[in-house]
Amino acid sequence: RFRLLGFTNQGDIVINVASIVDINLLPSEFVITKGNIHNGQVKTLVLSIDMNDENNSLERVMMHFAHYEKEAYIEDGVCRLSIKYDFSDETELVIGVLSFGPRVKVEAPSEFVNQIKERISRQIGLL
Repeated sequence: RFRLLGFTNQGDIVINVASIVDINLLPSEFVITKGNIHNGQVKTLVLSIDMNDENNSLERVMMHFAHYEKEAYIEDGVCRLSIKYDFSDETELVIGVLSFGPRVKVEAPSEFVNQIKERISRQIGLL
Protein backbone atom coordinates (compact mmCIF):
# COMPACT_ATOMS: atom_id res chain seq x y z
CA ARG A 1 0.00 0.00 0.00
CA PHE A 2 1.46 3.25 -1.09
CA ARG A 3 -0.04 6.66 -0.48
CA LEU A 4 0.90 10.00 -1.93
CA LEU A 5 0.51 12.76 0.62
CA GLY A 6 -0.07 16.27 -0.68
CA PHE A 7 -0.45 19.58 1.07
CA THR A 8 -2.51 22.43 -0.37
CA ASN A 9 -4.10 25.65 0.84
CA GLN A 10 -7.39 23.75 1.23
CA GLY A 11 -5.86 21.02 3.40
CA ASP A 12 -4.07 17.71 3.12
CA ILE A 13 -4.68 15.32 0.24
CA VAL A 14 -4.11 11.55 0.42
CA ILE A 15 -4.01 9.59 -2.83
CA ASN A 16 -4.04 5.80 -2.94
CA VAL A 17 -1.31 5.13 -5.51
CA ALA A 18 -2.92 1.82 -6.52
CA SER A 19 -5.99 3.74 -7.72
CA ILE A 20 -4.02 5.89 -10.18
CA VAL A 21 -5.09 4.94 -13.69
CA ASP A 22 -3.51 7.70 -15.79
CA ILE A 23 -1.07 10.57 -15.28
CA ASN A 24 -1.02 13.79 -17.30
CA LEU A 25 1.24 16.82 -17.06
CA LEU A 26 -0.90 19.79 -16.05
CA PRO A 27 -0.29 23.47 -16.74
CA SER A 28 1.58 25.28 -13.98
CA GLU A 29 -1.50 27.36 -13.09
CA PHE A 30 -3.63 24.27 -12.37
CA VAL A 31 -5.05 24.41 -8.84
CA ILE A 32 -5.38 21.13 -6.98
CA THR A 33 -8.45 20.78 -4.79
CA LYS A 34 -9.84 17.78 -3.00
CA GLY A 35 -12.50 17.59 -5.71
CA ASN A 36 -9.78 17.00 -8.32
CA ILE A 37 -8.44 14.00 -6.43
CA HIS A 38 -11.46 12.03 -5.21
CA ASN A 39 -15.17 12.36 -4.81
CA GLY A 40 -14.74 13.76 -1.29
CA GLN A 41 -17.33 11.48 0.26
CA VAL A 42 -15.95 11.11 3.78
CA LYS A 43 -17.41 8.39 6.00
CA THR A 44 -16.80 7.35 9.59
CA LEU A 45 -16.11 3.77 10.60
CA VAL A 46 -16.72 2.86 14.27
CA LEU A 47 -14.88 -0.14 15.72
CA SER A 48 -14.98 -1.73 19.18
CA ILE A 49 -11.80 -3.30 20.51
CA ASP A 50 -11.42 -5.15 23.82
CA MET A 51 -8.70 -3.43 25.91
CA ASN A 52 -8.03 -6.64 27.88
CA ASP A 53 -6.97 -8.56 24.78
CA GLU A 54 -3.62 -10.25 25.34
CA ASN A 55 -2.79 -9.93 21.61
CA ASN A 56 -2.49 -6.12 21.80
CA SER A 57 -5.27 -5.72 19.23
CA LEU A 58 -5.77 -2.03 19.98
CA GLU A 59 -2.11 -1.27 19.33
CA ARG A 60 -2.16 -3.34 16.14
CA VAL A 61 -5.33 -1.62 14.90
CA MET A 62 -3.91 1.84 15.64
CA MET A 63 -0.72 1.00 13.72
CA HIS A 64 -2.60 -0.56 10.80
CA PHE A 65 -4.85 2.48 10.37
CA ALA A 66 -2.19 5.05 11.35
CA HIS A 67 -2.64 7.15 8.20
CA TYR A 68 -6.36 7.78 8.87
CA GLU A 69 -7.81 10.49 11.11
CA LYS A 70 -9.02 8.75 14.28
CA GLU A 71 -10.69 9.39 17.64
CA ALA A 72 -10.68 6.88 20.47
CA TYR A 73 -12.98 6.61 23.50
CA ILE A 74 -12.36 4.10 26.28
CA GLU A 75 -15.23 2.92 28.45
CA ASP A 76 -15.59 -0.22 30.58
CA GLY A 77 -12.48 -1.87 29.14
CA VAL A 78 -13.61 -1.38 25.53
CA CYS A 79 -12.10 1.12 23.11
CA ARG A 80 -14.47 2.66 20.57
CA LEU A 81 -12.42 3.88 17.65
CA SER A 82 -13.85 6.25 15.03
CA ILE A 83 -11.92 6.31 11.75
CA LYS A 84 -12.65 8.91 9.05
CA TYR A 85 -12.02 7.64 5.53
CA ASP A 86 -12.74 8.50 1.92
CA PHE A 87 -15.35 6.29 0.26
CA SER A 88 -12.81 5.34 -2.43
CA ASP A 89 -10.74 3.56 0.28
CA GLU A 90 -13.65 1.49 1.59
CA THR A 91 -12.66 -1.84 0.00
CA GLU A 92 -9.14 -1.53 1.39
CA LEU A 93 -10.60 -0.73 4.81
CA VAL A 94 -12.92 -3.77 4.71
CA ILE A 95 -9.95 -6.03 3.97
CA GLY A 96 -7.94 -4.39 6.76
CA VAL A 97 -10.73 -4.83 9.32
CA LEU A 98 -11.23 -8.47 8.31
CA SER A 99 -7.53 -9.13 8.93
CA PHE A 100 -8.16 -8.66 12.67
CA GLY A 101 -10.79 -11.41 12.76
CA PRO A 102 -13.02 -11.60 15.85
CA ARG A 103 -10.82 -9.21 17.85
CA VAL A 104 -12.48 -6.17 16.25
CA LYS A 105 -16.21 -5.49 16.05
CA VAL A 106 -17.64 -3.10 13.44
CA GLU A 107 -20.44 -0.98 14.91
CA ALA A 108 -21.13 1.52 12.12
CA PRO A 109 -21.94 2.37 9.39
CA SER A 110 -24.48 -0.35 8.63
CA GLU A 111 -23.39 -0.55 4.97
CA PHE A 112 -19.86 -1.37 6.14
CA VAL A 113 -21.20 -4.03 8.53
CA ASN A 114 -23.13 -5.57 5.61
CA GLN A 115 -19.98 -5.66 3.47
CA ILE A 116 -18.11 -7.46 6.26
CA LYS A 117 -20.95 -10.01 6.58
CA GLU A 118 -21.06 -10.52 2.82
CA ARG A 119 -17.30 -11.11 2.59
CA ILE A 120 -17.37 -13.60 5.46
CA SER A 121 -20.31 -15.45 3.88
CA ARG A 122 -18.43 -15.71 0.58
CA GLN A 123 -15.34 -17.02 2.36
CA ILE A 124 -17.40 -19.64 4.21
CA GLY A 125 -18.95 -20.63 0.88
CA LEU A 126 -15.51 -21.40 -0.52
CA LEU A 127 -14.80 -24.01 2.18
